[in-house]
Amino acid sequence: MKPKERQNLFEAIWERYPEKKGKHKAKNHFNAQVKTMEDYDNICKALDNYMIDVAHIRSSIHPSRPWQHGGTWFNHYWEDYIDYTPLPAPASKSKAQERRDVGEEWLKESEANEKNGISAGAKSFLELRGNQRG
Repeated sequence: MKPKERQNLFEAIWERYPEKKGKHKAKNHFNAQVKTMEDYDNICKALDNYMIDVAHIRSSIHPSRPWQHGGTWFNHYWEDYIDYTPLPAPASKSKAQERRDVGEEWLKESEANEKNGISAGAKSFLELRGNQRG
C-alpha cells in the first residue's frame, strides 16, 4: 500500500471515529498496523463493532460510557473488535433503575402516609422505635 493511499484511508476512518482526541498517535498506530486492504477492512469492521458495543453498553448498563481516545483505540485496541459478538441485554435492572424504583416506592408510600396523617419523619421514628423494642 502506497503512503498516499494509506493517508487517504486513515483520513476516511478517522472521519468516522467518534472521539477525535489523539489523532497524531492514532495515525502513527494506523500506519504501523494497516499494511494491506485486508487490514483496512478489518479495522473498519472493528470500528463498526466497537460503535455497536458502546451503543449497547450505553443503552443497557452504563449510560455515560466514554469512547476511547483515538490514540488509544488505534493502538491495537481495535483488534479486540474484529470478531466481536454483542453481549446479550442484562436480565436484571441496572443499579440506577433499581435506585429510581426504590425512590418512587418511597415517594408513593410517603404520600399515602401523609394522607393518613403520618409524616415521613414520624414513620421513620416509629419504625426505628419498633426495631429497638423487638
